[in-house]
Amino acid sequence: MMESNVYRSLARTMIEEARAAGYLNGPLSVIRELVDSEEKLFRLLFESMARQLEQEHRTEFSEAEVLSLFTYVYAKAAEAVASHCTHTPVTFDASGMFDGKVPLYAGDGLVGHFKSLNFPGDMTDAFQRWHAAAEANGETAGADPLLLLFEALKWTWRISIHLAVEFLEAHGHKFQEQEMK
Repeated sequence: MMESNVYRSLARTMIEEARAAGYLNGPLSVIRELVDSEEKLFRLLFESMARQLEQEHRTEFSEAEVLSLFTYVYAKAAEAVASHCTHTPVTFDASGMFDGKVPLYAGDGLVGHFKSLNFPGDMTDAFQRWHAAAEANGETAGADPLLLLFEALKWTWRISIHLAVEFLEAHGHKFQEQEMK
């Protein structure tokens, strides 16, 4: 399989898992103004992940750290949507990125809703199942393992944005048409 196909396969798996688990029941909600936030978050992730591996002289993350990364991205998506709704700047730091103690500041209702879902665990499981199968089939040959993790985290971010928008809309928040893509 060509390298670009492996990333498409992973993206499809993440989306299909979200649909099968009931997290995604229609088109994906996108807030255009959060594209810059996605870029900032993934730059921070890349720098923090590279530093973590380098400092500890490792080439991969533990299962607990991978789950923490998915949880971190999920929480930061909720914070980004909440910040967007309150017209406050979106800021990220690396707190909780690797230790599972991810802070979540997004208003009580959204925080409670996000804490009630097992979405990061489900996405972590989907990624790990996909990775094991793809590796066994030779699909990941030549693909950078860190970029594969980033692809899974990217879709976790985007679907998490959707979950936050969906919750806030169900609770009366009106997003303007030009915000949504």
